[in-house]
Amino acid sequence: MDTQAILDQAKHVDNAGARKSKIRGLIFEALEIKDDPSLYAVSRQLIWRGSRRTVDVRFGNVRDSAEIPDSQFRAQDNRPTLIIDFPFDDAGHGPADDFARIQSLRETLDATPTVAWLPRFLTQEGQERLGRLVILDYLLSGDRLESVTKHLSAPDRQQAETLLKNQQQSLRRHMMGILRQAYGLENPEPQWVSADGALSDQFPTLDPTLDVRPPTKPSLTDAFEEIAVQVLAHQYPSHPDFGSSPVTRGELTKCLEHVRRAIGTKDGRVEVPGPDRKAVQKILPALDIATTGDAHLVMRAEWRSLFQRMIQQEPGIPVTVERLINWMDTPKSRGLDDDVASLVILTYALQDNRTPIRAGLPLEIKIGKLDPAVELRTQELPSEEDWQAAAPRINAIFGVPASPLLNASNVASAIKAVRTVASEHRDGPQRVLNALPAKLAAFGQSDDCDRMRTAQLAAQLVELMVTGSDDNEAVRQIAELSVPTSDPALGRAIKSAESVAQALEHGNNWKLLTAINSLGSQASAIRDGVADALVRDELSVALEDHLRTAVSRATDLLQNVTAQPTAAPTPTPASVEVPEPEDTSSADPLDDSGEATLAGQEARDLLRRLAKHADRLESLEVKWTL
Repeated sequence: MDTQAILDQAKHVDNAGARKSKIRGLIFEALEIKDDPSLYAVSRQLIWRGSRRTVDVRFGNVRDSAEIPDSQFRAQDNRPTLIIDFPFDDAGHGPADDFARIQSLRETLDATPTVAWLPRFLTQEGQERLGRLVILDYLLSGDRLESVTKHLSAPDRQQAETLLKNQQQSLRRHMMGILRQAYGLENPEPQWVSADGALSDQFPTLDPTLDVRPPTKPSLTDAFEEIAVQVLAHQYPSHPDFGSSPVTRGELTKCLEHVRRAIGTKDGRVEVPGPDRKAVQKILPALDIATTGDAHLVMRAEWRSLFQRMIQQEPGIPVTVERLINWMDTPKSRGLDDDVASLVILTYALQDNRTPIRAGLPLEIKIGKLDPAVELRTQELPSEEDWQAAAPRINAIFGVPASPLLNASNVASAIKAVRTVASEHRDGPQRVLNALPAKLAAFGQSDDCDRMRTAQLAAQLVELMVTGSDDNEAVRQIAELSVPTSDPALGRAIKSAESVAQALEHGNNWKLLTAINSLGSQASAIRDGVADALVRDELSVALEDHLRTAVSRATDLLQNVTAQPTAAPTPTPASVEVPEPEDTSSADPLDDSGEATLAGQEARDLLRRLAKHADRLESLEVKWTL
């Protein structure tokens, strides 16, 4: 089979432009870069010291200022930039011309993290191999091969395709080996690659202080990363090493949570839960924020000391995020990415009692890119006296743990949690206030009682917490509370207000309790118990539970009365002395043990029955209310 005759039919596609395009495609494929010919530069990401980094890549003839203008040699946003040249040029030009352009640009441009990758040139035979691959790739794409082999029979056409594909695969592998020689990764074979020029001249830079060592790895991908790592290490010599896995926002958020906890303690030491230890141990020691052991972290003060030292050198200036980021690179650049930098800045804010402010409003302390204009202002704290009075009350009333250590972090986190609890229970206390007076009046009770006073304070307090914006004022208000009963009783009144309000508003239950008014001593006992529950605070008597029991007893009483064939007896007037019952102990036996919660007449009846069996009593537990 004469395959050369087939190739000759497509030799018109082999030209300088097609060869450049083929080199670009082969190199980008080897570098695992998705090419986009519409862009003058594409990007590739890599993980360096646990940080995601982007390297810009530009392919073009370094010598030709028309193809790559001077401005395109400048790195964008200080990202490392690699400019890869072609291993051939127009007649009369060689690698020395490319090297000379870089040397000229070093004198005219400011230092920029740009590296040129200047290959040795292919020999004439090497370029012919490249041209042959151009033709093979062209013929074996789409239905082009069929169009140039119409004169062949179907079996011959199939044989020709097989032979050409084998040539293509073999030539492609060979061409990649030739390119590794040209780009300085393997020793050049004179048949394919010219040996002109020193290997060290293949990696000139546009930063006079940066010298790139030739890569030692044999693959183009590994060589690319070696070059990028050298540039990054030169740019950011003090960048912390977080290991091989990238730092995530979730890991940084966990670290900030435990930093906040540690700053809230007297000795800056906390135990870290097992699931979070890997992230904490990976990040905080590398950033000099804390030292870590097997299960604990202990805060360090290096960043606070650095920032305070810089502030003292420029007294009176606003402490902005932009300044803090610049100061982070003292004395050598760290180049922290936005999320990692935010952890450092927010840690300093917590340690130094500062609040991030933008446009006059405080920002939530969370991991993420911070606006350079955000200012960290010193936060005014409540008085030590107010905080020591408020901290235990915050816990007792709202169920929010509050450290006795006074700092901005402890105040902010405690009051934030208080406001959340108050918001969740905002409506209940007012509903209790609306419904309680009528029930007190119906049962002959004054509204000057513990439950009413506690409900009034509960409604007032949650409203203050929800609508207030100043944390220090909230601390003062809590510290100066005058509670009619106790802090735990006030807390119970706030958290149970919704269920208490529902019990007070349940009209059918109250109608039932009114319906038993004329049913004698048992009804009086039920109503007396309800009246007592209405005036006492919720911590003493859970109103909903008491009403449930009272309604059940009232229902049973009404059912018993309805079942009797005769009319209900006339209640005994309160002024008539009720005679002592006769001794009926033998006819009124008691169980060997029992338990009951009774009120009024029922309690008195049980006491009389127990008295008749006093000689059998082994123990008696007593609780009473007069």
